[in-house]
Order: sequence, then C-alpha cells, then structure tokens
Amino acid sequence: DINCLRLTFHIVCGDVADGAKFAAQLTPEKYISELCVFYNIALFRAKVAGNVKDIEFYGKKYQQMMNTDIALMPQNITFHDLARKMIVLLQNGAVEHAEMILDFWLSKNGNSKQTDTLRALYAVYSPDFNRVSSEVAKIRDKQLAKEKNNYLFAAALNAKNWNAAEKMIEKFAPQQRGEKSFELAAARLDGKVLAEAGNDMKYDFRRRASYKFMAAGVLADKKLFYEAKELLKNHRLSVDELNMIAYTAAELGIELDDAYATLLRVIKIAPDNAAYLDSFAYVCYRKGLYAQADKYIRLALDRVRQIHGPAVILEHAADIALAQGDFYRAATLYKRALEFGKDDPSFNVQAVKNKLEKLK
Repeated sequence: DINCLRLTFHIVCGDVADGAKFAAQLTPEKYISELCVFYNIALFRAKVAGNVKDIEFYGKKYQQMMNTDIALMPQNITFHDLARKMIVLLQNGAVEHAEMILDFWLSKNGNSKQTDTLRALYAVYSPDFNRVSSEVAKIRDKQLAKEKNNYLFAAALNAKNWNAAEKMIEKFAPQQRGEKSFELAAARLDGKVLAEAGNDMKYDFRRRASYKFMAAGVLADKKLFYEAKELLKNHRLSVDELNMIAYTAAELGIELDDAYATLLRVIKIAPDNAAYLDSFAYVCYRKGLYAQADKYIRLALDRVRQIHGPAVILEHAADIALAQGDFYRAATLYKRALEFGKDDPSFNVQAVKNKLEKLK
C-alpha cells in the first residue's frame, strides 16, 4: 500500500509536519496501526523538541488513535496476534498503548493460561515497574509463577529502577545472584564490572569486545579500547560494531580521523538512524568541525525515537551549540537533556548540571 509506505517514510525520515498533513487525509479504520505509530513518534519528538503546542496537538491525536484502535479491535482477535502487537508496542516505547491492549484483553477474558502469558510478556518488556508488580502478583499459572522474580527483575532494569533491582537479587537462588548482579552492573554502566567481563572467557569474543568498549568509554581507558579492537581484528564487523568503535574513540579523543571515516560509511548505510547520526555529529564536534556537527545533530534530533536515548543526544546538541557560541540554545538543550535523563542513573546528570552552571 503506497499510503503505508509514505507514512513510514515520514516516520523514518523525521518529516513530522508534512507527515501530519498526510496522516490527516487517511481513513483511521484502514490505517489505524500506522497512524498510531506515527502519532506516537510525533508526540515523542515534540517532547524532545520542547514544543508545547505540538505536544498538545500530537498528544490528542495519539490518544484519539489509541482509542480508535481499541474500538476497532475485532472481538475474535487471536491471543497470538494481540501478544505480538503488545510486544512491538513496548519495544518501540509505546507503553500507554500496550497497556490499553492488555486492559482490552483483561476486560474480555478472566484468569487463564493465556491471560497469565500476556501478563508475563508485558512484564518482560515493560518499563512500568509498578504496573508490572501488580500484574505479576495476579499470575496463577504454576509454571509462569516460578518466573515471577525474573519478570520483576527485568522490569526493574527496563525502568532503570536500580534500587528495586538490587532488592530483587536477594530473592534469587545463590547460584543465580552473580549473573543477576552482573546484569544490573552492566545496565548501570559500571566500568569496573564491564572491564572484568571483557576478560571472562565464558563470553564469545564479540561480547567481550563490546564490554571492553563500554568500559573504555566509562573509565576513559585507552588500553581497554585497544584491547577491544584487537579482539575484533580480522573479523567482519556489523554496523553497530563499527558505530561502537568510532563513538568510543570519539569519547576518548583518539583516532578521530579513522572514527570520522568509519561513521561516514555507517551513516551512508543507515542515513536515518538517530544513534549513528549522533555518533557522527559527536566525532565532528571532537574534530572541531562545528558546522558539520550541527547539521548532523539536528538530523539526529529529527529522527530520534524512544529507543535512542534522547538525553545523550540532547547533551551533544548542547555541546555543539555552545562550541558555536549559541549560549541560549545550549542552555535550552542542557535543560531538556536533564528532563529526559533525570530518572536515568546511567546518565551523567551532574556533569550536565555543571555545564549548565557555567553558562550562568
């Protein structure tokens, strides 16, 4: 369907304003799934941009489409279709919509194996720790009930609720606590733990390299960076791995020319990926190419999605604005980065506060 393709193009390429004009012409009954996705992303990007008028407009549109989606839901929809739909929504950050799907199922079905399975799926993918706790407590299926601690631990990590995750670890069997502690440390970007994991031979070489790169960035350790590169030497690398290597180099301020060339290849392969555009903008910034950095960080912000971590992208945008002498834009972006990063302990809130303080 050409209309689906066109709407997808607007979603991917960040052309929200023109996309909204086009979306208004579509019949919701025929394109409800695509419209829900479009307005969800449009709302999120409006929040990232701090555009109050757009937040109100797209918020109403998104709520309208979600209500329409539920109203149009066929009474005989299969459990598997509903579960698949809910998982996709959660993976793309559409938590409110996913919860409406769950509520729809609960309103039509009592306690059953399928109901408990849907609750379990919701628990694994949802960042709403309080709702997960409530749903998990209602699971009656004996087999699924055995996994309650795993569901709650996953939800705590998804919500970045580190205190809850720490408390959950004590509820696991002693032989499981070590792995759960590592999962928590990795989620919190604990550089020391990640560095140790990078030397643990129980992981394959790609995972060890990934841990070392993450640790190198967190600890500002060039030695770890080169150890990680050595692990990947003579192996075909994925786009994600190329991005990881180049971005870590930029964080450390080393091999910037190579990082620039690598990311230029990456964004040619995936020109609408906000994370890759952000990496390239950041490398340009580190090289002093501020005009080019500004161009690509704006593209990254136009294409940002819930899965990309907007706080870091906003911080980079502020750094670039500051380098260009645009103090008002820098302050605005730092404040917005703090709004998105305030509940994320893995985001360096204090560093951004310090940058903002220097602007006063």
